[in-house]
Amino acid sequence: MDLEPGEALTWPLYAPHRVDNLDKFCVSLSMDFQTWSSRMRNGALYTNAVIRSRGGAPRFTDQMSRPELAARWAASLALRRVGGLKSRIAQFERDFEPAVGVADGAGALQP
Repeated sequence: MDLEPGEALTWPLYAPHRVDNLDKFCVSLSMDFQTWSSRMRNGALYTNAVIRSRGGAPRFTDQMSRPELAARWAASLALRRVGGLKSRIAQFERDFEPAVGVADGAGALQP
C-alpha cells in the first residue's frame, strides 16, 4: 500500500508489518494504547526475551493462563529495573542525518 503525504495507516497490535521509505525522508509516529491484558502480555514478552537471551525456551504467551501472564509481567518490572536486556539502539547504523532545507530532508552523515 502506498501512502501520500498527510495519510496514515494503522494495524492491529503485534501484526507483522514492513515500512519502506521510497524517495523521501519520512517521519513516523508510533503510539500504542494499553489495556491491562496487553500490558501483561507485553511484560510477558519482555520476560520471555530475557529468558531466551540466557538460553532458555519460554512458553509462548498465547499458551499462558492469565495468572502466568501476570507473573511474567511482574517479573518484567524487576528485570527492567536491573537491566535484564541491554538496549541495542546505539548499535543501529544510521546512513543519513535529518537536515532542514534538503530536498528529501535527509543529508549525508558528517564524518
